[in-house]
Amino acid sequence: MYLFGNSKIMVSYLKELLTNLEALDLIETNNMGVLAIATTCTLIIVTCYWVSRRHLSTARSKQREEKIWPKEISTYRVSGVPLDWDREKLQTFLICKNLAEEMVIKSLVHEANIESQTATVTLTNSFSQNWPGRSRQFSLSDEYDDNFLFDRSISIEKDFLGLTTLYEPPAPYHKIDVIALSGLGGHAFGSFKERGGTHMWLRDSLPSHLTSETDNRPMARVMIYGYESAVAYSKSMQNLEDLATTFRSSLLALAAGATTRPIILIGHSLGGLVIKQTLISLSGSANPDDQKLIRAVYGIIFFGTPHDGMDTSSLIPMVGDGPNRFLIDSISRINSQIISIQQRDFYRSLGKEGDSEVFCFYETLESPTAKRVRTLKEYYYTLQNIILTEAQDEHGEWKMIGPTAVLVTKSSATHCRPWEDGPEHICAIPRTHSDMVKFGPNDPDYKNVWLRIRALSRRAAEVRNHLRTTTSKFLVPYRQNPDFVGRSDILDKVKLQFGLGQQSEQEPSQPRRRVSLYGLGGVGKTQIALAYAYWIHDIYPDTSAFWVHASNADRFRAAYASIAEKCEVPGRENPKADILFLVKRWLEEQKNMQWLMIIDNVDDIELFFPSQRSDDREAHQQGNQLARYIPDCNHGSILITTRNKQVGAKFDQGSPLIEVTKMTDDEAHQLVQSILKTELSKDDILHLASKLEHLPLALAQATSFIQENTMSISDYIRLLDEGDNALVDQLSESFEPVGRDSETPHAVTATWILSFHQIERTQPLASDTLCFLSLMHNQAIPHTFIEEYYQQRNLEYAQSNTSAGLIKALGTLKAFSFISEGTDKHIDMHRLVQLVTRKWLISSGRMPEIIERAIRIVSSSYRGYETKIPSP
Repeated sequence: MYLFGNSKIMVSYLKELLTNLEALDLIETNNMGVLAIATTCTLIIVTCYWVSRRHLSTARSKQREEKIWPKEISTYRVSGVPLDWDREKLQTFLICKNLAEEMVIKSLVHEANIESQTATVTLTNSFSQNWPGRSRQFSLSDEYDDNFLFDRSISIEKDFLGLTTLYEPPAPYHKIDVIALSGLGGHAFGSFKERGGTHMWLRDSLPSHLTSETDNRPMARVMIYGYESAVAYSKSMQNLEDLATTFRSSLLALAAGATTRPIILIGHSLGGLVIKQTLISLSGSANPDDQKLIRAVYGIIFFGTPHDGMDTSSLIPMVGDGPNRFLIDSISRINSQIISIQQRDFYRSLGKEGDSEVFCFYETLESPTAKRVRTLKEYYYTLQNIILTEAQDEHGEWKMIGPTAVLVTKSSATHCRPWEDGPEHICAIPRTHSDMVKFGPNDPDYKNVWLRIRALSRRAAEVRNHLRTTTSKFLVPYRQNPDFVGRSDILDKVKLQFGLGQQSEQEPSQPRRRVSLYGLGGVGKTQIALAYAYWIHDIYPDTSAFWVHASNADRFRAAYASIAEKCEVPGRENPKADILFLVKRWLEEQKNMQWLMIIDNVDDIELFFPSQRSDDREAHQQGNQLARYIPDCNHGSILITTRNKQVGAKFDQGSPLIEVTKMTDDEAHQLVQSILKTELSKDDILHLASKLEHLPLALAQATSFIQENTMSISDYIRLLDEGDNALVDQLSESFEPVGRDSETPHAVTATWILSFHQIERTQPLASDTLCFLSLMHNQAIPHTFIEEYYQQRNLEYAQSNTSAGLIKALGTLKAFSFISEGTDKHIDMHRLVQLVTRKWLISSGRMPEIIERAIRIVSSSYRGYETKIPSP
């Protein structure tokens, strides 16, 4: 039976039927038989119409379902997979969820800058038949115990929006990143998959072909990026700039890593225009992460990208007045102002000729254009003849089966940058616009593609390494600390002071040439300076970095001598030359080289700024006035770390200093977690951090002891609870942290005792005051106690009694962050410093002397008790 899909056709048929019957004189008042026949025919037609509507409704519903889950796409993305899972574990998990009877896990890779893995899984087509929505979530709460600190789940979906990592080589061999973008109406994964098969060349072939020239090992991490680009029935109103903004945000995951590798971008059709718009945006940004990304991009491979627009004549009817009409119009080859502006701005986005490379592939086969497919055919029968017509179904499906045409011409696909229009920068692919990125495992056209990408990738790795090693120097004696966490607020302050951060209206617009980090020994100043040095090296590879040890004059001279040797400073070979002066002058004269100098452990103020006392003139004659050898110029920056705020103030010449304080709870938790590499109770970690005053060096020292002795945090805390002596003993344990000078103490106690000796040598009154305070309660020490102690001490030593001396003594202790003073004039002393000071007094034999003085001071403040204290 033929079905009717349109009510107008049925009514037309009824009218024609009655007309034909009347014309044949079959309708008469006494011809009831014929009338009954006509009525029966009418009922049959109505029944057919009703059945046809139900059939059409079912067909449309099925069409909508097929649009949501295309049968040809059977690969799903599984994200949120824990790092300790392998393919077998994941497959077992998926099978237990009854997702499919058959599955193949094709890849399982650590996702960029995310603490989880992403898999691509091929499942049977029946997988999504009864699956509502776009994705499914499966909680992992049953996979972990109650100590797990946050909720986790695994997601399964097939849109592949955003970045998806398909392959990652082992870290030592990872040299470049490759990111591919699909085109208009494409799919991030399906667009690069062979037609009618499961082979996806970016995942299954390309990684094995992108090998290093030296060891022939795979060197590229391969990723795809998905975005909304549907043409028909689209609800998106994004334009090119919107698509580029989203892609730019996804790329920040690469900038967030410790190392940004050279990037090769692959763009098919519209994806190439998105890449160009993104690079234009990055190049015009002052944001450090954006600059980091634009510097990393070395090459682009374009496949059929319409640099001068494309044929959109068959796409306009598909779009109609939909929200994406502007996007389609903007990429047309007819008077597209947006394409013209983009082409003009793109020339400058990747720098001058030689800084980067672009290669263009173009199609040479005509492609079928869009045409609406009619899903039903209408037949109607008359007594005169049988007529076949096509139903005008407004809900028909659009397919690329229309007349063929060249969608992107050769001139448009290869019109990129003026200096790259020769045959060495372009190549034809004898395929249609869609098929030019669909390759099978043994496809001859694919060989031309991977050879081009491999050559570009190898040059990217070589050129970037060459730039880093020949135009700049990185003389930092420590490797990057993999356990460095947090401190982002302080790092941001350092960047801002040097003019490299995002400035607000309240911040200074003029960048400073010198910045000082000061704080208690062990609070993390050197680690922050080290992190900043590697950040500069990563984001500004043309900037040289020099590390200068400044704990004593010999170390300072040795660091300058190393700079002179490594940088081949003229005159360095003359034995009579002043190396310190030569290096200073050379750095100031290198106007074409930006540089950063980190001067670490500048604690001894007399070493750099000798006083005019007679005993310091000898030091001055010996060349200990090292401050005069610090270079000062507009193309260089100096970062200083010091325990002594007074030293930092002299170096910064009145500019605000940056204080490094103890870690926050979150930072302390991250630090312990990163060192011990296991999931731990947050309460235990924060209890440990509280015991150790959130001091980074003490926490690192504690975790080292825990690792070496295979003990739990709670066991270590019980060890500390045995008493103050036990705590001090643990703080005295030596260990080897990353980024600490091998010639300076590593244990917390030894670090502070070094400062105690320095204060004792230069400020005896400050040293005595510290000893006295260590015997008091560490909080809210009355200022009157200190004043009384100061007066008695001066009487014993027959010294003048002036308030200036006391102010200077307390200023020294505050400069070293050993004490702090509240608005009520009460003094607080760092608890751990107090315990270490007591140990120092015991080891030096001075404890009885200080105890006697402390008792006398306290008793004199309470006159009723002074008779109980014997006279000295």
